[in-house]
Amino acid sequence: MLTLGHGPVTTSPVTVAAGKPSGLPDADEQQPLLGHSPPVSSAAQTVAIIACITWTTLISSFLNGMVTVALPMIAKDLGLDPSLVLWIVTADSSNIRSPTSICLSILSVTLMLAFVLWVGRQERRGSPALIPNSLWSNKIFASVCINVFLMWGALNGFLQIMNFFCQEVRGLSAIETALRFLPTAISGLVANIAIGLIVHRVRADWIVIATTATSCAAPLLMALADPSQSYWSSVFLGNLLSPIGADGLFTIANLLVTSVFPENTQALAGGVYNTVAQIGRSLIVAVVALVAENVTAHSAVEDKKSPDALMEGYRAAFWFMFASSAASLFISFWGLQKIGKVGRENSKSVT
Repeated sequence: MLTLGHGPVTTSPVTVAAGKPSGLPDADEQQPLLGHSPPVSSAAQTVAIIACITWTTLISSFLNGMVTVALPMIAKDLGLDPSLVLWIVTADSSNIRSPTSICLSILSVTLMLAFVLWVGRQERRGSPALIPNSLWSNKIFASVCINVFLMWGALNGFLQIMNFFCQEVRGLSAIETALRFLPTAISGLVANIAIGLIVHRVRADWIVIATTATSCAAPLLMALADPSQSYWSSVFLGNLLSPIGADGLFTIANLLVTSVFPENTQALAGGVYNTVAQIGRSLIVAVVALVAENVTAHSAVEDKKSPDALMEGYRAAFWFMFASSAASLFISFWGLQKIGKVGRENSKSVT
């Protein structure tokens, strides 16, 4: 018997028999040392993680929405032309043919091609490459990046044009417009939670296809809508359905990055994926604004700032966003057909 500071401790005898000490558990029966036990993720922890991510997304969307709704008011207070709110080139489509725009466009394309050639050379030499070209050889990853480029851009473009539709065509105030965007936040919140809870039970490609097809209906409804229709028949349904595709794709894509790449490449792939999403948002919003402005400028209505003339441009923008969402749906059928369930431990369903 040994005596320690907190009382006696009785030790059991240990004898050696057949080359192994008796009284000790077998190697495969030994418990892990304190502080080195493998982490166990309970259902409560999973729900808490999903809730935190969802809440962060909701706050970000809320802040972006505040800026979006306030854009027309900011433009009026500063005396800006309404077309300057989205992209400066839309103030006059002829600006894109100016020497400055042409030179900058040529320089941008040249630098992009030079970067692709340079990283390809670095990869062939076995030297470090910032974004290896081999990253795009993975069909699933390339499809996901194209999808998020199109869907994230279409969502942001839809919210921007819907905001102008409510204020400039329907004549609503900023507060009234903001209240009409509440279904967007609610459906996005529900979609994030629901997809997070079923992602390990349902095939990932089915989730992406179903959510993308649902969001395709939002710009289609607004492209066919009559401005005199009630809020519930067009604007409500459009705002309700618009975020589901982007939220579903974003959740699935983050899990796919960890499934199709080794650990030493996952961070790079995740960074490239998020960068593509931001580029898509910026580029497609600018193109949407350009489409709307051009159609309005060539409208048969004399007063180009009248609701009728503006609606022609907004309708064309909604058709463009529908085409973008439909292209994403086609790519989902083509590029994600071989993936199965993701988000499960030791899952090998992604090929």
